[in-house]
Amino acid sequence: MNTHYFHNISILLVMIGLCFMIVSVKVSLKINETVSQATNRKWSVITGLMILFLLGYSAFLYLQFQSMDQYLELITGIVFLGGALFVLIVMGVIKKTLLLMNTASRALENEMQEHKLLSNKDESTDAEHRGGAARSSDEVSVMAMERRGCIVQLY
Repeated sequence: MNTHYFHNISILLVMIGLCFMIVSVKVSLKINETVSQATNRKWSVITGLMILFLLGYSAFLYLQFQSMDQYLELITGIVFLGGALFVLIVMGVIKKTLLLMNTASRALENEMQEHKLLSNKDESTDAEHRGGAARSSDEVSVMAMERRGCIVQLY
């Protein structure tokens, strides 16, 4: 295959990636509106890195269309470095989010357990002794075993 074929495939792939990145930035901006103040700063950094990726993709396309191949390796290296930094920051945000979720989950479980213990005290099943012989679970009540006549249908 000739190099022109790979050149065109490369441009197509980066254009597709650019479209995905634009959509991702839009989603990230929406998320940034909903996160807490503590997470907002980190999320803004993530969004900023995504915008830098957009610029890197755009620079790559520009250099490809202008046949300025001598700068492509530099742009590729910058995009790879940015990608590694992006992954590092995202992993940190994920770790913090999971820790917060686990802490909240444990607190909720403890609260539910305390609520269950309190409600069980209010709805105690301790019955007082009312006299007579206690029945074992093997015995059947008289009413349950008593047979009745045939069923009469009423119209």
